[in-house]
This record gives sequence, C-alpha cells and structure tokens, in this order.
Amino acid sequence: MNVEIVLHEPDATIVAIATQPTIMEEIKQRQLEDEFLQKICDELETKPKPEFKVENSVLKFPGRWCVFNVPEIKKRIMEGAHSSKFTMHPGNTKMYHNLKQNFWWPGMKRETAEYAQYNADKLATIYVDEIVRLHGIPISIVSDRDPKFVSRFG
Repeated sequence: MNVEIVLHEPDATIVAIATQPTIMEEIKQRQLEDEFLQKICDELETKPKPEFKVENSVLKFPGRWCVFNVPEIKKRIMEGAHSSKFTMHPGNTKMYHNLKQNFWWPGMKRETAEYAQYNADKLATIYVDEIVRLHGIPISIVSDRDPKFVSRFG
C-alpha cells in the first residue's frame, strides 16, 4: 500500500489517517485463506497444472488473478466494473468480458450475470417508484441499452 503524507505547515498535526488496501492488495493478502485456492497451490508443487501459475506470490489462472470465495470482495470487483465512469453501466456480457481480462473465480460468468440482472431489476423498480409516480407512465421509452430494463414494464 502506497501512502505519502506531506505537511506544508511547520506545526501541523495529523489527527487521524485511515487507509484501505487496494482490491489487488487485498486479494494477494487473503488469496491463500480460501480452501479451493489453497488446494490448487498445494497441488502445483506435486502435480503442475499449466493453466495455474504463481507469479509474485499471486495465484493466477491464465494470467488472471484468482479471486477467493468471499462475496464482499467479488461484489467490490463487480461494482467497480459496473460503476466505473468509463464503462457506462455495461450489460452482463460486456461486464463479464471486462472482468475476465484481470480476474477469475469459479462461477464468475454466472455471478456477473446475476449482479447485472439484479441492478437492472433495481433500476426498473426505482424508475417505477419515483419517475412514474411523479410523472406518469411514459408514452414511449427510447433506450440503447439492454432490453432487460424495458421488459419490466410489459
């Protein structure tokens, strides 16, 4: 974790500093706590698996970081992929393809689809609860997004 503190006032006092490891640092630190990933690492010593490698103390599956089975971590990863300023809320296929460039875990494609579906359902509910409540049912909806959103109104 890289933290730099620069004080410009000669008598300045730091009251509190809170830091949080980046997601990559957290994956690296906690990766071997996962039984499934630990078993893979143990087996690599006796039965090499060409698809799995340990690089810089990180277990990787064809070059991608293996993520342990902690729902909060996977949720943070998916939130980052879904909510980035640069992704414009991708659908589940695009989100999965973006994530699989850097990460791997068993069931990742299914979990990514469930996460994206949940967010589409949540967005549709908010739309009905707030927009329709205030402005009435729209005559038409123009959308360049996945049809999952508008299918909730049918």
